[in-house]
Amino acid sequence: MREEKKKILKNLSYLSVLQVGNYVIPFLLIPYLIKVLGVEYFGLVSFMQAIMINLSVVTDYGFNISTISHVSLNRDNKPFLRKLYSEVFFTKLLLFVPCLLVLALFILFVPKCSVHPYVTLVSFMIVIGNTLLPIWLFQGMEQMKFTTIFTLTSKLIFALLTVFFVHKPQDFFWVMILQGVGGLLATLAAIYFIKVKWGIGVNIATGINGIKKQLKESWHYFISNASIALYTNTSVIVLGLFAPDKIVGLYSIAEKIMQTIRVLLSVYIQAVYAHVCLLIYQGKENIILFFKKMYLPFLIAIVFLSVLIFSLAPFIASLLTRENKNELVTYIRILIFVPPIVCMNIPFNLIILAKNWKNEYARILLFAAILLLFTSLSSTYYFGALGTCISMLFVEVVATALLCRLVYNKNVNAFKINNVLNQKQ
Repeated sequence: MREEKKKILKNLSYLSVLQVGNYVIPFLLIPYLIKVLGVEYFGLVSFMQAIMINLSVVTDYGFNISTISHVSLNRDNKPFLRKLYSEVFFTKLLLFVPCLLVLALFILFVPKCSVHPYVTLVSFMIVIGNTLLPIWLFQGMEQMKFTTIFTLTSKLIFALLTVFFVHKPQDFFWVMILQGVGGLLATLAAIYFIKVKWGIGVNIATGINGIKKQLKESWHYFISNASIALYTNTSVIVLGLFAPDKIVGLYSIAEKIMQTIRVLLSVYIQAVYAHVCLLIYQGKENIILFFKKMYLPFLIAIVFLSVLIFSLAPFIASLLTRENKNELVTYIRILIFVPPIVCMNIPFNLIILAKNWKNEYARILLFAAILLLFTSLSSTYYFGALGTCISMLFVEVVATALLCRLVYNKNVNAFKINNVLNQKQ
């Protein structure tokens, strides 16, 4: 158990460098951006970023999950890898088309985008960079070191260039341009590395012929990823449809604080998932022991960190802005309850994923996403950002309860079936 624990902790710390870096570097820019742009333009930037993140989920289509096992099992089979790489590449290119149509609708009908059409179009570089960066290939080849280098380098380039170019509110468009450029540089470097190091490139005929197969195989993963993205990134978009940019900015600050803690939960799940898959079929006692030793301390740490931020909310707000400070404190103190609630559903998430109950899991995530969309639309319309915060908290509680219910019902049914089989014997 000790060796297993060391292995998991090592994996956890390595993934933390990548995942936390993805959030911490942009997060460290927040005080600077608020200072030079003001809360209003910071809200506008956050609104556009949220749109691009959701569009990136569409073009990613769940390949970050569905393709990894194929790569891992065929890492020495270069013809197979070239074929898979081409199929995924051209499938993503096809998925750009509906994303461009959605982007056009935002420019035509959403005032925040129609007032700044060129900035909105330039922001689409974020989608291109995020989508074509083949992280799934590096993960399957177990070469995460290179992914870390490419991704964090792009984030650092973005941060340094932002400080260099952005000095006044009117420079807000540079934030979107530079973020897109940083992502594209990382993508080009990764594609070049894959070609030179592994000899894997794109074949047009092979790629186009495999589009239908890839769309079919990754459909369930896409639904899960899209649902997660909807109820983690849609709140800013919904709020932006009804509220002034300044309110969107204040909410975005609170949400980014919450998401920075929440990314630790994703890192934890990625680090222990493979081990849970091994334990899940070794008996109930082993999985319970594992959660006691490896999960409970993590949960306590997340609760402690959340309580600390709740207590320090006035101080944090005063560091970030002098505008509407009391409102920001309220938003922080509501949203900071989200990470502990999400952390409580980690055991259920891991069991569901390890048991491959993907259909039930996708339905729960889709229901949570739709619930958030409807509740946030109504509550935000009547209560503004406060309604957005409460809506997110409510949906996380519902999602946790549904995941718990699924695991409980599955285990009870399995127990009943075993009893019937024992009686027949």
